[in-house]
Amino acid sequence: MASKGKSAPAAMPADVRALLDAADKRHGFPAGLMAAVMQQEIGGNYDKYLTDPTQYHYAAGPDGRRIAPHTGQVSTAFGPFGILESTAAKPGYGVRPLASKDLAEQIRFASDYLAGRIKQAGSIEAGLAGYGEGRKYASSVMGRLGQPIPVRAPTQEAAPVVVAQPGRTVDTSAVPPPVLPMQPDESRVVPMLAEIGNRAAPPVLDGRDPWQEFLLASQAAQSPAQSKRVLPSDLDFASKAAVPAPVLTVADMQTNPNFNLFQGWDTRI
Repeated sequence: MASKGKSAPAAMPADVRALLDAADKRHGFPAGLMAAVMQQEIGGNYDKYLTDPTQYHYAAGPDGRRIAPHTGQVSTAFGPFGILESTAAKPGYGVRPLASKDLAEQIRFASDYLAGRIKQAGSIEAGLAGYGEGRKYASSVMGRLGQPIPVRAPTQEAAPVVVAQPGRTVDTSAVPPPVLPMQPDESRVVPMLAEIGNRAAPPVLDGRDPWQEFLLASQAAQSPAQSKRVLPSDLDFASKAAVPAPVLTVADMQTNPNFNLFQGWDTRI
């Protein structure tokens, strides 16, 4: 990560400070640690790096390389946390790579990466040293923890509303109000309910099912002399049922293998 010297505290947008505080709580960091890291990286240049989190810390030279003046080394640090392009792509420490350069995603990545460094090194100071450029970097960040950071109301210019979805920035002022579900028309529903309540229940004959009574009667009317079995779906059911049939007893139902309780006499014999 890139390193910057201390500067006079500037007013940080309140919504950004809330995101940083949430990241502190998620990882169990001391309160204000992520805000201190941001200050170490960009000083008070909130308007520059929060308005456009993709900006690099150092300008490209004639050969296209970006050189950090304080180290004389190539640096691809960008955004409010000085994330290097190589680190963003392959962070290690079990950290998910940076999905986009949205502000919310950079906060997620920077806090996850610092947490991985702290876990591997065994202390916050050692983790900060690995995140930045050694012990001097870590001491500078820790020195900022006890200093109050003024905040100001969020503005669209300084801190656009963002979501942690790759490649998208959402202005909530353009979001339409939610569509409420349609309420039922009581003038139509109430009469319908009354009509349903007034309908008579299906007839019950001494506790017997009328359909079962019909099936039993039709089965009793069948005989082996019929050319085929009588089904309730037959259109010529009435003429078939008129054929005289032998008297059917309970014994026939129980012992005669040619009688089927649901289909009647087996006419294949």
